[in-house]
Amino acid sequence: LVEGFIRRGRDNEAAAWLERLYAAEGLSIRVSEPSEALLISLRDALLEDKEVDQLRFWLSREDMVTLRRSKALAASLLSALAKAGLEAEEAEWWLERMISDGLEPDRICYSTIVDAWLRQGDRRRLAVWIGRMIAAGHTPSREASTAALASIAGGNPDRRGKQLEQATASDGEPHLQLQGPAQEAIRLARRGRPAEAAALPADAEVADAEAYE
Repeated sequence: LVEGFIRRGRDNEAAAWLERLYAAEGLSIRVSEPSEALLISLRDALLEDKEVDQLRFWLSREDMVTLRRSKALAASLLSALAKAGLEAEEAEWWLERMISDGLEPDRICYSTIVDAWLRQGDRRRLAVWIGRMIAAGHTPSREASTAALASIAGGNPDRRGKQLEQATASDGEPHLQLQGPAQEAIRLARRGRPAEAAALPADAEVADAEAYE
Protein backbone atom coordinates (compact mmCIF):
# COMPACT_ATOMS: atom_id res chain seq x y z
CA LEU A 1 0.00 0.00 0.00
CA VAL A 2 2.80 2.43 0.86
CA GLU A 3 4.58 1.80 -2.42
CA GLY A 4 1.35 1.85 -4.39
CA PHE A 5 0.28 5.23 -3.04
CA ILE A 6 3.74 6.67 -3.70
CA ARG A 7 3.64 5.53 -7.31
CA ARG A 8 0.30 7.32 -7.68
CA GLY A 9 1.65 10.51 -6.14
CA ARG A 10 -0.53 10.19 -3.04
CA ASP A 11 2.25 10.77 -0.53
CA ASN A 12 0.15 11.69 2.51
CA GLU A 13 -1.81 8.45 2.22
CA ALA A 14 1.41 6.49 1.75
CA ALA A 15 2.86 8.15 4.86
CA ALA A 16 -0.29 7.35 6.85
CA TRP A 17 -0.01 3.66 5.96
CA LEU A 18 3.69 3.67 6.83
CA GLU A 19 2.89 5.08 10.26
CA ARG A 20 0.22 2.40 10.72
CA LEU A 21 2.88 -0.17 9.89
CA TYR A 22 5.18 1.32 12.53
CA ALA A 23 2.37 1.27 15.09
CA ALA A 24 1.58 -2.38 14.34
CA GLU A 25 5.23 -3.28 14.92
CA GLY A 26 5.58 -1.09 18.00
CA LEU A 27 8.09 1.21 16.33
CA SER A 28 8.58 4.99 16.42
CA ILE A 29 9.17 7.18 13.38
CA ARG A 30 11.86 9.08 15.29
CA VAL A 31 14.07 6.05 15.95
CA SER A 32 13.03 3.56 13.28
CA GLU A 33 13.29 3.03 9.55
CA PRO A 34 11.24 0.86 7.22
CA SER A 35 12.57 -2.58 6.38
CA GLU A 36 15.32 -2.87 3.78
CA ALA A 37 12.85 -4.31 1.27
CA LEU A 38 10.45 -1.40 1.74
CA LEU A 39 13.28 1.13 1.50
CA ILE A 40 14.32 -0.39 -1.83
CA SER A 41 10.72 -0.19 -3.04
CA LEU A 42 10.47 3.44 -1.89
CA ARG A 43 13.72 4.31 -3.63
CA ASP A 44 12.66 2.69 -6.88
CA ALA A 45 9.27 4.42 -6.79
CA LEU A 46 10.86 7.83 -6.19
CA LEU A 47 13.40 7.31 -8.95
CA GLU A 48 10.61 6.40 -11.35
CA ASP A 49 8.77 9.74 -11.16
CA LYS A 50 11.54 12.11 -9.98
CA GLU A 51 9.02 14.75 -8.93
CA VAL A 52 10.69 17.48 -6.90
CA ASP A 53 7.88 17.88 -4.35
CA GLN A 54 7.64 14.14 -3.81
CA LEU A 55 11.40 13.80 -3.38
CA ARG A 56 11.38 16.65 -0.86
CA PHE A 57 8.47 15.06 1.02
CA TRP A 58 10.13 11.70 1.56
CA LEU A 59 13.75 12.78 1.91
CA SER A 60 12.84 15.29 4.61
CA ARG A 61 11.37 12.59 6.90
CA GLU A 62 13.33 11.63 10.01
CA ASP A 63 12.97 7.92 9.22
CA MET A 64 14.51 8.19 5.74
CA VAL A 65 18.19 8.56 6.68
CA THR A 66 19.11 5.56 4.52
CA LEU A 67 17.42 7.10 1.48
CA ARG A 68 19.34 10.34 2.03
CA ARG A 69 22.54 8.32 1.60
CA SER A 70 21.46 7.17 -1.88
CA LYS A 71 23.59 8.74 -4.62
CA ALA A 72 20.86 8.05 -7.18
CA LEU A 73 18.21 9.84 -5.12
CA ALA A 74 20.58 12.72 -4.34
CA ALA A 75 21.29 13.19 -8.05
CA SER A 76 17.59 12.95 -8.87
CA LEU A 77 16.63 15.56 -6.27
CA LEU A 78 19.38 17.99 -7.28
CA SER A 79 18.51 17.56 -10.95
CA ALA A 80 14.79 18.08 -10.24
CA LEU A 81 15.57 21.26 -8.31
CA ALA A 82 17.65 22.53 -11.23
CA LYS A 83 14.92 21.73 -13.77
CA ALA A 84 12.38 23.54 -11.59
CA GLY A 85 14.56 26.65 -11.80
CA LEU A 86 14.99 26.87 -8.03
CA GLU A 87 17.87 28.76 -6.43
CA ALA A 88 21.26 27.16 -5.87
CA GLU A 89 20.95 27.75 -2.11
CA GLU A 90 18.28 25.06 -1.78
CA ALA A 91 20.27 22.51 -3.79
CA GLU A 92 23.33 23.23 -1.65
CA TRP A 93 21.27 22.89 1.56
CA TRP A 94 19.95 19.51 0.48
CA LEU A 95 23.36 18.17 -0.49
CA GLU A 96 24.86 19.37 2.82
CA ARG A 97 22.05 17.62 4.73
CA MET A 98 22.57 14.38 2.81
CA ILE A 99 26.32 14.54 3.40
CA SER A 100 25.68 14.98 7.13
CA ASP A 101 23.60 11.76 7.00
CA GLY A 102 26.44 9.83 5.39
CA LEU A 103 26.07 10.44 1.64
CA GLU A 104 29.31 10.28 -0.35
CA PRO A 105 28.52 12.57 -3.32
CA ASP A 106 29.52 11.46 -6.79
CA ARG A 107 30.57 13.64 -9.73
CA ILE A 108 26.94 14.18 -10.77
CA CYS A 109 26.01 15.62 -7.36
CA TYR A 110 28.98 17.97 -7.29
CA SER A 111 28.50 19.01 -10.91
CA THR A 112 24.85 19.89 -10.31
CA ILE A 113 25.78 22.23 -7.45
CA VAL A 114 28.67 23.75 -9.40
CA ASP A 115 26.45 24.33 -12.43
CA ALA A 116 23.75 25.88 -10.22
CA TRP A 117 26.18 28.46 -8.82
CA LEU A 118 27.60 29.03 -12.29
CA ARG A 119 24.11 29.85 -13.63
CA GLN A 120 23.42 32.06 -10.64
CA GLY A 121 26.66 33.96 -11.20
CA ASP A 122 28.03 33.60 -7.67
CA ARG A 123 31.77 33.24 -8.26
CA ARG A 124 32.59 32.80 -4.59
CA ARG A 125 30.25 29.83 -4.06
CA LEU A 126 31.28 28.44 -7.45
CA ALA A 127 34.94 28.45 -6.36
CA VAL A 128 34.08 26.84 -3.01
CA TRP A 129 32.22 23.93 -4.60
CA ILE A 130 34.80 23.43 -7.34
CA GLY A 131 37.38 23.16 -4.56
CA ARG A 132 35.27 20.57 -2.73
CA MET A 133 34.65 18.69 -5.97
CA ILE A 134 38.36 18.53 -6.82
CA ALA A 135 39.29 17.55 -3.24
CA ALA A 136 36.82 14.64 -3.55
CA GLY A 137 38.64 13.45 -6.67
CA HIS A 138 36.21 14.69 -9.34
CA THR A 139 36.94 16.95 -12.29
CA PRO A 140 34.67 19.96 -12.95
CA SER A 141 33.49 20.88 -16.42
CA ARG A 142 35.58 23.08 -18.67
CA GLU A 143 33.07 25.92 -18.40
CA ALA A 144 33.06 25.85 -14.60
CA SER A 145 36.85 25.54 -14.38
CA THR A 146 37.33 28.51 -16.69
CA ALA A 147 34.87 30.61 -14.68
CA ALA A 148 36.67 29.78 -11.43
CA LEU A 149 40.08 30.58 -12.91
CA ALA A 150 38.68 33.84 -14.25
CA SER A 151 37.55 34.78 -10.76
CA ILE A 152 41.06 34.15 -9.45
CA ALA A 153 42.48 36.31 -12.25
CA GLY A 154 40.22 39.15 -11.20
CA GLY A 155 37.65 38.55 -13.94
CA ASN A 156 39.71 40.29 -16.64
CA PRO A 157 39.50 38.16 -19.80
CA ASP A 158 41.88 40.42 -21.76
CA ARG A 159 44.65 40.12 -19.19
CA ARG A 160 44.59 36.36 -18.81
CA GLY A 161 42.45 35.11 -21.67
CA LYS A 162 45.15 32.97 -23.24
CA GLN A 163 46.20 31.51 -19.91
CA LEU A 164 42.62 30.57 -19.08
CA GLU A 165 42.18 28.84 -22.42
CA GLN A 166 45.35 26.85 -21.78
CA ALA A 167 44.40 26.12 -18.18
CA THR A 168 41.57 23.77 -19.15
CA ALA A 169 41.89 20.87 -21.56
CA SER A 170 39.08 19.66 -23.80
CA ASP A 171 38.24 16.98 -21.25
CA GLY A 172 37.81 19.57 -18.49
CA GLU A 173 41.06 18.69 -16.71
CA PRO A 174 42.77 21.88 -15.45
CA HIS A 175 46.46 22.16 -16.37
CA LEU A 176 47.07 25.00 -13.89
CA GLN A 177 49.34 27.29 -15.87
CA LEU A 178 48.60 30.35 -13.73
CA GLN A 179 51.61 31.84 -11.99
CA GLY A 180 52.56 32.59 -8.39
CA PRO A 181 50.29 32.06 -5.37
CA ALA A 182 47.23 31.52 -7.58
CA GLN A 183 48.86 28.50 -9.21
CA GLU A 184 50.03 27.11 -5.87
CA ALA A 185 46.58 27.61 -4.28
CA ILE A 186 44.85 25.59 -7.01
CA ARG A 187 47.54 22.89 -6.85
CA LEU A 188 47.01 22.50 -3.09
CA ALA A 189 43.22 22.47 -3.45
CA ARG A 190 43.44 19.72 -6.07
CA ARG A 191 45.50 17.65 -3.65
CA GLY A 192 42.85 17.93 -0.95
CA ARG A 193 44.69 20.57 1.09
CA PRO A 194 42.26 23.54 0.99
CA ALA A 195 43.37 24.97 4.35
CA GLU A 196 46.93 25.42 3.07
CA ALA A 197 45.61 26.87 -0.18
CA ALA A 198 43.49 29.43 1.68
CA ALA A 199 46.48 30.46 3.83
CA LEU A 200 48.52 31.61 0.83
CA PRO A 201 48.70 35.39 0.30
CA ALA A 202 46.98 36.86 -2.75
CA ASP A 203 49.39 38.26 -5.34
CA ALA A 204 49.13 41.69 -6.96
CA GLU A 205 47.06 40.40 -9.88
CA VAL A 206 44.29 39.00 -7.72
CA ALA A 207 41.65 41.73 -7.52
CA ASP A 208 39.01 39.84 -5.56
CA ALA A 209 40.35 38.40 -2.31
CA GLU A 210 37.06 36.62 -1.54
CA ALA A 211 37.05 34.86 -4.90
CA TYR A 212 40.72 33.98 -4.46
CA GLU A 213 40.00 32.34 -1.10
